[in-house]
Amino acid sequence: MNWIYIGKIVNTHGIKGEVRLLSNFSKKALVFKKDFKIYIGEEKEEEIINTYRPHKQFDMLTFQGINDINKVLKYKGKKVYYYTCCYINIRKNRIIYFIHIFYWYFVFAF
Repeated sequence: MNWIYIGKIVNTHGIKGEVRLLSNFSKKALVFKKDFKIYIGEEKEEEIINTYRPHKQFDMLTFQGINDINKVLKYKGKKVYYYTCCYINIRKNRIIYFIHIFYWYFVFAF
């Protein structure tokens, strides 16, 4: 399995179940979309993104079916990943490129 690290949930925001994600992931526009699956923690618990917005140096996320702070407190301090189906090392001294299908599109990360 090919898990790509996106960032870390550092805290909650408000009482409606929004989380603060600290991330330096370069392809945020490809991952932080409504209905996109992400995986949280070492157990890789699946959540589906409901909303996304940038806020200062953080990325703010809400998940489908979660609208209460008590349901997202368990994610505080956990790492966030997404699953990619193909993983290719094109050059030894360069960034590892990956190919992934996002809703029928091929994405190349450079």
